[in-house]
Amino acid sequence: AEEMVESFASTANANPNIEVEGPSPWEVQAGYRALSPDLEIVVASHRYGIAALPTRIARRLDSDHDEIQRVLDNGGQIYFAQPMATTGIEEVSLPVAQANEAQKLVFAVTGFAQQNAVAFFPWKSWPYYTPYPSPPGHGFKKLDQYMASDTTGVHMITAWGHPSALWEGVGSGGPDDGAGTTDGEIKVVWQHDINGVAFGFRPYAYGSLGDQGAAYAATAATSRAACIRYIQAALWYCKRKGLAPGFYAPTSVPAAKDVGDFDPGVARWKQVMAMRFLAHAATCATRWWTHAELTGAGLAIPAVSGFPNEPSPAITLTHDLIVYYHERCLNLAMRFAAESPYDWAVPRPTQRPIMMDYPLVQWDLWSPTLPAGPIIGATGRTATQWRPIAAQRPTNIGRSYQYPDRAIDPSIWGDQDNFTLAKPFAASERCRQIVFWAVDWTSYADFETAPSAPIDASKYLFAAPLKDKTFAQRMTWDQWTDHHVYAFRNPEKNLAFKRRIGPPYVDGMDVSSLLDQNAMYAVNDHGTSPDQLGCFIGEFGADRNFNKQLDLGPVPESVRMRAISVGRYNYYDPVLTMVNR
Repeated sequence: AEEMVESFASTANANPNIEVEGPSPWEVQAGYRALSPDLEIVVASHRYGIAALPTRIARRLDSDHDEIQRVLDNGGQIYFAQPMATTGIEEVSLPVAQANEAQKLVFAVTGFAQQNAVAFFPWKSWPYYTPYPSPPGHGFKKLDQYMASDTTGVHMITAWGHPSALWEGVGSGGPDDGAGTTDGEIKVVWQHDINGVAFGFRPYAYGSLGDQGAAYAATAATSRAACIRYIQAALWYCKRKGLAPGFYAPTSVPAAKDVGDFDPGVARWKQVMAMRFLAHAATCATRWWTHAELTGAGLAIPAVSGFPNEPSPAITLTHDLIVYYHERCLNLAMRFAAESPYDWAVPRPTQRPIMMDYPLVQWDLWSPTLPAGPIIGATGRTATQWRPIAAQRPTNIGRSYQYPDRAIDPSIWGDQDNFTLAKPFAASERCRQIVFWAVDWTSYADFETAPSAPIDASKYLFAAPLKDKTFAQRMTWDQWTDHHVYAFRNPEKNLAFKRRIGPPYVDGMDVSSLLDQNAMYAVNDHGTSPDQLGCFIGEFGADRNFNKQLDLGPVPESVRMRAISVGRYNYYDPVLTMVNR
């Protein structure tokens, strides 16, 4: 019991290969049961030591007050220890497992779990992080596979044979139009052409063709001119957001201790974004102009006409002004993140991640579900899901990095009055119990031929939607090493037979060829063939003591066994994903 709770409270929860963003919540596993912070979900894994008893065997077990059967009737499962559960060694790492008397203990987690927070908001896995200062957010994406609708302004850089995406600022480009991740006018800071001359970060950093490294091969004079044009685009953005000259060109540069406050009258997120871009563009100048040049007369940045709606302002850039931009950028970003956790207009600063960056979101179990929608790649199939509710309704939610080609429907939210995560609670409400019984269930004739207990469908690792890919192709897309997907698959994965072995069954027969010989990759249980699907659900049984032989016990399936109560242990049931260090 102590080992299970320790594993539950201390195991990593990274699962780095899972898909966490989709155009609809049913397209990814991120919001489902597989990632719930409940003991029987976390520890029932091929790496953490327990698995559910085959249901047809569990239904034969009698206990005081019929407790085992009541657990099953309520939708719970009875569990047993995998052969190497107490060693930290996976079975597939050994020729055969050692005899483990702990397998004659079975146990249940009793008491209902509290409703949990959603580990990942499946439309957009907030928070996003970026260094401050920084240019508009962009990244490598295989757009030919991922993008499906509006790609205006997205295909910007050719890298590794595929275009890269500007995920911030995708949209019509109007002021605060909501069509972009926050603001379509960010595209102007990225790139804007005036009479055939390109302004913004992209032409400065990636060259006229967008090829990686092209800017570094350019002459210093060309790079200086491109740097000035990047600064001019950032200055235009400041002015366009309604910020006064005192924000970007103060008559006297404030000391570092005086740069932290927001200007009145302009939305705070606009100030954070404006200073983020301006500070980054101005800092780029320190590559091309010396400290002496910037502390003397400074660098003249002339006004430019040709930007949308209004010209960029003129300033004289100095070393002190660059320092001011940098310090104010950091101060505004960190204040905004701490004070406005549910305003998602700006990425959170990489320099200081805080607890408040992560929203409290849960499913609204009491309101009508979301309208049924198609499952991408599954012709004629639809799905639905509960609506999300958060501690506060998020604002400026924008678009996701993975699917910047489509807006998130603002009508997805449920009834705020049904939010419970932040409500007071009694300790008894979070108390659950691990109950142990002793019973020689391994003596049943179908000890190793009985199918695995039912597995939640969210335990199957599949890919988020890809352009023109069927759902069957999505089911085989994510093949990754087991140590990256330990929250997924059948907990009996290392023990399960990969194809049918009978009947007839022969006691003591060698079953080593029926087991997964690849300790690293999910192969036998990952795919759409009958054997792969059967292996995933444990249809063919499992070598549950991992002695590489088929064990047919002497007790017939018709016999009921008495399970003797051994002990009960209380533990705390959290509602949030967390790790104790």
